[in-house]
Amino acid sequence: MIALCLVQGQVSPRFLSQRLYRQIADATHVEGAREAMEEATDELSLMGSFSFVRSLPHRDELLGAALNFLTEGRILTALNQFKEGLETFGILALLRIHHEELKGVFMDTPEPLLASRLESTFMTSYLSEPGSNRRRKEARTLIYWRDWLIEVEDGDTSLTLGAVLAFATGLKRIPAVGFPIGPRLEFLHEEDGPALFPTANTCSLVLRLPVYPEYNRFKEAMEEGITSCGSTFGVA
Repeated sequence: MIALCLVQGQVSPRFLSQRLYRQIADATHVEGAREAMEEATDELSLMGSFSFVRSLPHRDELLGAALNFLTEGRILTALNQFKEGLETFGILALLRIHHEELKGVFMDTPEPLLASRLESTFMTSYLSEPGSNRRRKEARTLIYWRDWLIEVEDGDTSLTLGAVLAFATGLKRIPAVGFPIGPRLEFLHEEDGPALFPTANTCSLVLRLPVYPEYNRFKEAMEEGITSCGSTFGVA
């Protein structure tokens, strides 16, 4: 299922610990396990593998016992099943070759969602005829949209960029391999019908922005419209 999600561009499995990721990605288990063991005195005690190190050979003996516990003991069967599943579509082979680049796919990383990234994620479509009043209003709205995203990133509003993305797409994070279709912006003109607040279609990944003459009115409409949908909407 994880391999299918990755290939289809869905939510990434950002739940693996660094140790488990190393055990899957490294060509051998020994180096990754040794580095982990150096940080795990308490766990060594639970495994019965902790004692005063008398010599370098003795240290290797203790590390070997802990390694056996981790990789040939309680998790070996589950780990092998997981790796077998990742062989689907060649994911495991890619992981071993590009394990540094793919860390963010399998492990939860502290990389924040930036306004510039969110802005570039949404394409602008259905712009009105060049030179028309509608086109000028849409161009102004795009400027408001960019300025507002910067305010959200800076924490000047009650919303987060993740909440904005979830309102438009149902996801609070951009998938590691991107969206299956490009999210896009459209515009809500007053003459076309009700246009007080933003609307979105999370299936077709369309975010419709209300068109206002002043920035403050645009900002209020965006924040009220997204907040009223509830903070629990979307998938992490």
